[in-house]
Amino acid sequence: MIMSMNILLLLYFFIAPSAAWIGEKGAHRPSTNLFALTPDEQRKMAMVRSIQMQFYKSAASEGAVIDKDTGVIPELPLWRVPWTELPGRSNVLHVHEAVYTNMFETVLYGKKPWYIGHINRGTADNSKVATWHARPRTPSAVVGTLLEIVDYRRFEDGRLLILVQALERFVVNKVVQELPYGVASVQLLPDMEEIDPDLTWTERTEREIRGPRAAAIQDSFQTYHNFEYDEAFELPVPDRADLSISDIYGPSLALILPFAPLSKTANACQDVSGGVKVDATVQPNLTHAIIEDAQPCLEGQLLDRGILQYPSKSAESMGDLEVKIWLALDRFLKRTKTPVSPALLGILPPVKEWPSDFALRKIADEIANRTDVRHNYVAIAPHFPAHRRCRLLSFSAANVLEDKKDEREKSQMRQKLLEIASTRGRMMYVLEQFKQENDEHLGEYQ
Repeated sequence: MIMSMNILLLLYFFIAPSAAWIGEKGAHRPSTNLFALTPDEQRKMAMVRSIQMQFYKSAASEGAVIDKDTGVIPELPLWRVPWTELPGRSNVLHVHEAVYTNMFETVLYGKKPWYIGHINRGTADNSKVATWHARPRTPSAVVGTLLEIVDYRRFEDGRLLILVQALERFVVNKVVQELPYGVASVQLLPDMEEIDPDLTWTERTEREIRGPRAAAIQDSFQTYHNFEYDEAFELPVPDRADLSISDIYGPSLALILPFAPLSKTANACQDVSGGVKVDATVQPNLTHAIIEDAQPCLEGQLLDRGILQYPSKSAESMGDLEVKIWLALDRFLKRTKTPVSPALLGILPPVKEWPSDFALRKIADEIANRTDVRHNYVAIAPHFPAHRRCRLLSFSAANVLEDKKDEREKSQMRQKLLEIASTRGRMMYVLEQFKQENDEHLGEYQ
């Protein structure tokens, strides 16, 4: 029985149609220019593109630079669309609106790394960029996700195909530019445990927290991001002048969506900090500090205003929650036969002994030994820092639930995941989502 279930799940991994899409469902309209241009149109477009390239080259800037002492990005271009993206995921964006092709081209002619900010603008009524100071209508208006552009392709008519990796959460602090597209000063927000495992620190002052926050952000960018996704991954799309929509869709997208493979050098990663602890004596250069020293720390203010959400209290460790999520995920996949990305299986924890009916460990091992198919499975090393592995799982595991929800429910779940301030709290929410889904069919999950 177990072997037949393994085979069934493997079939879903490798032959089921990809559930990935270009951008988000409902976030773009189909192109009306699907065919190759005539020679005359090609000449005209080449002239237009030449003029455009000269403009973007002259307008190129340093790009979005992260202040290492504060974790502030003083000028981050904002891509504001009616859906939420989550750290740890990859996506392919079809950019066709003139305002945003302008924004992305400007970014691409700047220096690497290429960063943009993703904000769920909600309804069309939320047309202006909001900040956390102004008590926004909804948290989604000011809490967003930092995206790194990994690869791109240009269409003949100026549209862009962009491969992005979602990295970190941020909050909008100050509006720098409204038109032609939003640019803002944002503060990156690590999970609460990354600043200090003692979650009571949110009552401390900004002076005490700013240094540890910046240290946690530096750990992410200088170490962990190098291992949590493979920078060598790219669009499985030909790089040619007459690129069309028909070149895009295909099973090859499943190799990069919704998760990029882990870096094959992830086995070399060691915990750089052993858990950051609050140290009020560490005082960074406050070039871009966004609130004064004596005020309550930023995270505390965001929690009090309901912009971030307090995590539920639990005596369970992240390790215990991690195992429970995998058991619930295993049960859900067996029942629903939902496809799951092999990349997600790469972050299975090094549990010495799983229950005898746990299928995902066996499937991951079988995938690792397959040489006859392409896949994006890379096993994370046993010594990879557990808190980062749990963070990846907390943002990623609920992806398999999305096909069982309508667009409103999916949007609400994603935004909730983004706004929960701690890894443990997010894991508890994910486990509750699986229990709710499984209990509706199989009785209460034990």
